[in-house]
Amino acid sequence: MGVITLGGIIAAGGLGAPIQTGIHMYDKDIILVAGLWVGILALILDGFAAVLEKYLRGRYHGAD
Repeated sequence: MGVITLGGIIAAGGLGAPIQTGIHMYDKDIILVAGLWVGILALILDGFAAVLEKYLRGRYHGAD
C-alpha cells in the first residue's frame, strides 16, 4: 500500500493523489480521510494475505 500512495508524487493518480492534494492545499481533512482509506485497505489486504497463507500452508503441510 505504501508504493500505491507514491503514485500521487509523479501525477500517476491512485491513492496518493488525494494525499498530495491535501498537502498542497494544506487541508488536514483530505489528508486524514485519504490516510484512513489507505490504512483500512492495508488491513484488508493483509488479512486476505494471511488467510491465503494459512490455506496454502494447510494444503502443502507447511513444507519448505
